[in-house]
Amino acid sequence: MGLSSVANRGLLSSPGTLQSALDGLRQCNRSPVCEGSLLKIVDIRETAVPINSTLRNAVFDFSEMTTSVVAVVTDVMRAGKPVVGYAFNSTGRYACGAQMRARLIPRLMQAAPESLHDGTGSNFDPEKVLACMMQREKPGGHTERSVAVGTIEVALWDAVAKIEDRPLHALLAERYNGSQWAAKVPCYVGGGWYAPGKGIAQLQDEIRLRLDEGQLFPQWLERRVKIRLHGALQRHQNIETLVSL
Repeated sequence: MGLSSVANRGLLSSPGTLQSALDGLRQCNRSPVCEGSLLKIVDIRETAVPINSTLRNAVFDFSEMTTSVVAVVTDVMRAGKPVVGYAFNSTGRYACGAQMRARLIPRLMQAAPESLHDGTGSNFDPEKVLACMMQREKPGGHTERSVAVGTIEVALWDAVAKIEDRPLHALLAERYNGSQWAAKVPCYVGGGWYAPGKGIAQLQDEIRLRLDEGQLFPQWLERRVKIRLHGALQRHQNIETLVSL
């Protein structure tokens, strides 16, 4: 899911907040970089963005939720601007910039540039970048670091694809799946979030809307909807509502 689509789908009730963060990170495009590319990461930036959402379910709400937006700035130039890879960690995981700034970003910035290159020397090797971030990390301690590591890694992959001027899904398929990728991908849409005044009728309208959106996909696509359940009565009513549609 792209960063702009997160706001458009209502996961961020204040799209301007996200846009401000993106505008700030995109100042990377005006960072001074060497015109003669050495193929190096010149900066890694992270900012925490508040979700500012009223969504809630039986377990938690998004009132304090934040997300990390990351920019990996390279010295590779395209159309007069440096290539920058972007990523965000989730709309359901808190921002994790502390781990990035304390350990992960310094390791990458202190690494010899060539140690992060692929075999051709014309692009970065994400596996080497991952190995660099994981230096001196205790095996099995992934709970504390996995989201932080993964967000930087996704931003790096974005930069790698941009450097090669290829869609990322095609690049991943070439490297890890014999250049084969699925033209059709099953998916489901989440829903059933609680809101004041929202009852069974509103839940039915919401599910119908999501199912109608699914008609845009080929008929082979199994229609799947995940709804939030709360309490025995609510579970029964929600399930009955879903099955009836």
